[in-house]
Amino acid sequence: MIGRALVLGLFACTRIMVAEYVFQTIDAPGPAVAINDSGQILIGGVGVLNSDGTFTTIEVPGSFETVLTGINDSGTVIGYSRTDASLNPPYSFLYNAGTFTPITVPGSIYTETAGISDEGQFVGTYIPMCNCVALGFLYNGAKFTTLNVPFSLAMYPNAVNNSGEIVGRAELVGGPGNVFSEGFLYSKGNYTTFPPFDNRGDTAFTGINDAGDIVGHKGANGFVYKNGVFSSLAVPGSSFTAPVGINDAGEIVGLYGTGLFRKSFLAIPVPEPGTLVLIVSGFLISGLTWVLRNRF
Repeated sequence: MIGRALVLGLFACTRIMVAEYVFQTIDAPGPAVAINDSGQILIGGVGVLNSDGTFTTIEVPGSFETVLTGINDSGTVIGYSRTDASLNPPYSFLYNAGTFTPITVPGSIYTETAGISDEGQFVGTYIPMCNCVALGFLYNGAKFTTLNVPFSLAMYPNAVNNSGEIVGRAELVGGPGNVFSEGFLYSKGNYTTFPPFDNRGDTAFTGINDAGDIVGHKGANGFVYKNGVFSSLAVPGSSFTAPVGINDAGEIVGLYGTGLFRKSFLAIPVPEPGTLVLIVSGFLISGLTWVLRNRF
């Protein structure tokens, strides 16, 4: 019994390293923008694609368009809608169990929601009445808090995890006529901006999970930022890949395409072959130990 327990304990501690992804095309009438831990995929302008393949439509009654931006594990959705094709301020909302609840940052002329955590915290962008600078906000269930990377021209928070870590995009000035974007991480009251990891286009952080893994894109190039390392993420054969959301299993959704062709994707992480062999060997050794123990 001691030998068997030792073998099981050894292989239970094996760390599965993600080496690559299996990509699947999502056939839906809109962009995939978020995925929760239940496997529900939020389709930006339409509704929720459930893990069993059924679809739940979410639309603000009487709206010209409804844009869905975030979903948490309880199925609560946030987004915004417009009554016409103009650039008038949108109607931002929280949707749960068939009910729309309006969201407005106090003292603002514009509020746009972006991401929501399982704890019910959500983030977005607002414009105060006193100026035309876009600021970020966090709502923690009791109050709104302004988010603003120092010296930024505009703030666009995109996602928040259960630890209150927030990622997004900040517009900065690098000199006369030189406006660029950097991804930012807000954690424990501190902002960290991440300059582009290559030299092609601006950087945006678009999603973060509870492990702190971040997805985003730089121009047409998608990436995953994990344990301090940037890794490229590209749908095979595409000219651009834009990851948007990531769940705690490391599953990623976003957009890809070639030319004018646009589709949504789901990227599922797979373990390294060597790790799979190790895991399978662990099960085989465990089974052999059990057989020997019960045979003799």
